[in-house]
Amino acid sequence: MDFLDLAQATAAVDDPATSGQDLADIAQAQPDLRAQIAAHPNTYPGLLDWLEQYGDDVVKQAVRERRAGGAGEVPFVPSSPAMTGYAPTASGPKRVWWIPAIAGTVALLLVVGIGVAIFTYSKRPGVQPSVPLPVSVTVTVITDTATAPVTETDTETQPAKTSGYTLYTNSRYGYTIEYPSNFVVAQVSDNGDGRVFTSANGAAVLTVYAGYNVMGATVSSQYSQLDKPSSIPFSRKGSDYFIASWYDGDQIVYHKEFVQSDIITVMDFRYPTAQRAKYDKIVTYMEKHFTRPE
Repeated sequence: MDFLDLAQATAAVDDPATSGQDLADIAQAQPDLRAQIAAHPNTYPGLLDWLEQYGDDVVKQAVRERRAGGAGEVPFVPSSPAMTGYAPTASGPKRVWWIPAIAGTVALLLVVGIGVAIFTYSKRPGVQPSVPLPVSVTVTVITDTATAPVTETDTETQPAKTSGYTLYTNSRYGYTIEYPSNFVVAQVSDNGDGRVFTSANGAAVLTVYAGYNVMGATVSSQYSQLDKPSSIPFSRKGSDYFIASWYDGDQIVYHKEFVQSDIITVMDFRYPTAQRAKYDKIVTYMEKHFTRPE
């Protein structure tokens, strides 16, 4: 559904089954519908807070009336732990509504260009491991080598894997990550240290790579060298990793780096702010399934 279309957005707001995430997207795309969104039964408390803080007087009154009624407020947990620290600006984060490319060839050329640029960018960090999901399914395993072409083989059912994701194992350094199976490989490193994956339309770009820690870098020294804004919405440090996440124009950057005494391993995921509801879930899954070398 195209929420930039006022008729479709209005119909969605009038539908009591519309999800809280869709309502959040509509609130950004259609400011004139914010008062009606405040009254919707699936509007969760966090969205009400945002509407009250940045809405006009009519919207603020609608939020107060909703809270005074006290009925139907749906609790909502943000899709990604890293996004809970985000504080929208008064106009809301910049939004770009990505439309899937009609010409697949043109889209692929754009994807490769973006991938090459990001892959050669200075090394940076972002995300934290967590408890694996209690599900079992068959996943596709891609094993990387420094010189061989891309090869894919099916493997036996593995624990703690969810359908819709593919397991990538870097054979040179030994790190792994599960990424969406509908992503494409846009770039393979010549020296076998990593890859760039993109969504089909190039809107989201995942870069993973590793290298030897020849300079004896630490978590703190690597974090201080990260090319990021001076003030960012979210960051976290552990004994051997750090995470940083911030807005970069119309995109969200979610960056993690494992800093070990011998190897530094990086995951960098960038996606449109306008598609946050979709990609927050994906980055949450990937951060749980991004493992450093043993």
